[in-house]
Amino acid sequence: MSGGGSLYLLVRTNGAKLWRLNYRYLAKGRTLAFGAWSRSH
Repeated sequence: MSGGGSLYLLVRTNGAKLWRLNYRYLAKGRTLAFGAWSRSH
């Protein structure tokens, strides 16, 4: 699932879901992970 370019939801084979954002800083590519997303409380 993508949210406008570089924001996306990574779904792993074990079912874990992670929000990630790709961006550039000082001419280098970086990835910022926002943490796991879970439906369980």
